[in-house]
Amino acid sequence: MNSSSKKHLFKYFAIFASIIFSYLIIFFYFFFYLEKDFKDNFKNKSTLAFYKKYSPFVNHLRYKEVYRSKLIEQELLFNFIKDTASDKVILFQGDSWIEQINEITSNKQYLLDNLKSFTKIINGGVASYSPSLINAQYKILEQDFKIRPDILVIYIDQTDMGDELCRYKNLINLNNKGRIASVKMETFPLYTEVFNLHEKISFSDIDINSSNKIVKTQKYINYKILKSFFKIKKKFQSKFNKNIYYQKCHWPIIEGYKKDINKEEIEYFETTLNRLFNFLSEKKYIKKIFIVTHPHKSQLEKNNKLINVSNFVDKTLKNFKKIEHINFSDILKKDRNFYGDIELIWKKNDDIHLNNKSFKIFLRKITETIEKFNI
Repeated sequence: MNSSSKKHLFKYFAIFASIIFSYLIIFFYFFFYLEKDFKDNFKNKSTLAFYKKYSPFVNHLRYKEVYRSKLIEQELLFNFIKDTASDKVILFQGDSWIEQINEITSNKQYLLDNLKSFTKIINGGVASYSPSLINAQYKILEQDFKIRPDILVIYIDQTDMGDELCRYKNLINLNNKGRIASVKMETFPLYTEVFNLHEKISFSDIDINSSNKIVKTQKYINYKILKSFFKIKKKFQSKFNKNIYYQKCHWPIIEGYKKDINKEEIEYFETTLNRLFNFLSEKKYIKKIFIVTHPHKSQLEKNNKLINVSNFVDKTLKNFKKIEHINFSDILKKDRNFYGDIELIWKKNDDIHLNNKSFKIFLRKITETIEKFNI
């Protein structure tokens, strides 16, 4: 072997050795680091399997620690507050306002005490569920869990405008009849805002299904490489079509729709409401539907000019006799002291959700309205 060949051979060996050395540095770094990324994983296979089964249809399920470690998988999607028979069923749907029923036992007890005529009381509240996700969730509850409520209570939040227009608009799949088929969860999202949990599901899959930490680390690295590839691909594609992927929906953007929303956006949001109300109104077994809306703190300030979702609900409901609107904006206009001091009704450091004391009054108004209809 001449000196030139030896130089080439040494050069190739040096390149190969550098690659191996670099890989080992990366491998050992992630070997010790990956547990930080895995600390919020799902705890068991059945819970993970349930999440993987339904998140492609409803974007996300409940994700707090109390649910991630649950062995009752259905509680990722809904839970029974009362389950004695199927004679008379009431279902609550909505976002974190409805999920808040689960936060303290006294909320559940209040419903048990004040909805005694119902043999099933079901809470389907999931944080950040807006009309399209509520629609998709209802299909699952009806088809897979045989839930057919006599009374349906749906909470539509002020943030649902931003959720529909920013978070979910590009993730909705319609069937050939123009109905909601699914609201998918984007894989390898460009923007990992709240409740885009593809990465957490992938990490949980790696964590639960790896035989040892060496295998786990290699799968973790493979995921990171694949993620980088897809993100580069998506960034390139999004330059030509901005409407194909999940948008960069920071909280100020979601909240911003209360300040500024154009005609086209209003029409789209009203379409999501119409789609939901039409779908539910066709269910002959549902005797009555109650839509609940409530202002945020900023919308109760004097002389505010913020857009209120209750106005879009009122406009849309004109064509639906089966649906009643419990409009807390109107209630608070008539009686500003409905809760007491309006400044003290909110959770600490939270201008959107009611504290526990006020939430009981909120529930009381809903249950009293339901009872008035004597259904």
